[in-house]
Amino acid sequence: MPLPLVLTDLHLSWGLIGWIALLIMGVGYQVVPMFQITAEYPPTLTRWLIPLIFIILLVWTPLYILANLNQIPEFVPQLLIGLMGLGLSVFALTTLRLQARRLRKLPDVTLNYWRVGMVGLLLSVILAVLSLSPVFLVVLFIGGFVLPVIQGMLYKIVPFLVWLHLQNQRLSLAIKIPNMKQVIPDQQARRQFWVYLVALGLLMGAVLGPSYVSYAASIALILSFLLLAYDLYRALWLYKSVSRKILNQN
Repeated sequence: MPLPLVLTDLHLSWGLIGWIALLIMGVGYQVVPMFQITAEYPPTLTRWLIPLIFIILLVWTPLYILANLNQIPEFVPQLLIGLMGLGLSVFALTTLRLQARRLRKLPDVTLNYWRVGMVGLLLSVILAVLSLSPVFLVVLFIGGFVLPVIQGMLYKIVPFLVWLHLQNQRLSLAIKIPNMKQVIPDQQARRQFWVYLVALGLLMGAVLGPSYVSYAASIALILSFLLLAYDLYRALWLYKSVSRKILNQN
């Protein structure tokens, strides 16, 4: 493989795994138990999993270059990819297990985002280990893992921050503070989730199928982002509206 392509692979690997995946894992250790009312992640996992994946990625980098220079067998860096995949799979499976045993059984649409994301991560690991379709792998990793997890966190964290800041501003009980479900109702989040799922399916079809599917995928993806932006804007508008009432009363 030409050196520029090797460097491109390294850049993508460090960006997708060394930055995005490890960041999501670190944040997930906090937000999954906090917002989804699950048990805590095992202490051994939270202490060692991220550093181990980082070290494996660090060791894999020069080995991947050497393999492409025909200095070592190709299976050597591929074994390390398998080890990184194992670590990512442990995180995904642990997250799914914690969510299945969550203490609060009330329906929560943000769980759906995380479940799709964890399944997307597991499928991405399989594709990476088997060295199948790099383009499909990247689309699946970003569209099927990164996007749903980030969207799921936004639909939890933004309502919480709105509620928290309004509570801190309120000095009188005369002003009613909206709860988290009122900041962004589940119905709105669920609507965006289903549009996102359609967009994800079309994205997969655009990679595997005829090129014209990409147009439908683009439209669906834009629509899902517009719905997300609208929901976040409504949360901001509600925050400013209630905050203004509190300031006027004070």
